[in-house]
Amino acid sequence: MSAQNPFQIPSCFKMDIEHRRRERFKKTVVTAVIVSVAVVVGLLIEGCVSERSATTPDQETARIPASRAVPQQQEPAKEPSMISQKTLAVQPCPVATAPPATPVSSPHVTGAAIYLVKAGDTLSHIARIHGTTVKALKLANNLSGDKIAVGQHLKIPSA
Repeated sequence: MSAQNPFQIPSCFKMDIEHRRRERFKKTVVTAVIVSVAVVVGLLIEGCVSERSATTPDQETARIPASRAVPQQQEPAKEPSMISQKTLAVQPCPVATAPPATPVSSPHVTGAAIYLVKAGDTLSHIARIHGTTVKALKLANNLSGDKIAVGQHLKIPSA
């Protein structure tokens, strides 16, 4: 007579237990990979959003030269209780800009150039572009103040 141990698991059940263990391990590995990918994607999205919100409209317009900047209209001030999250999340849209203006030589004036004033131009900006001073621009154009108008023709003195 062969005596079998009553507490020993039959061999047919041992195979079933190993199969379950392997399946559980596979599920655990797949779950860990999916969770890791989800965390990485979440961190990438969060980084992109925080980078975008870090650049304010003031910084965006600071990158655009003053001669090419488009004046923005300011919204009327709102009470803090009326500001929604949608208002805070609005990002400025890129604006197509025209190429920088070049001085146009006048045929009847010798040795001097004429500059057509564009929106956003200032005397200091025009002087810097043409390598002259604000004082020389004022003297050449008989200007008493710093005000210039869009479309105005300015004589550029020779250096």
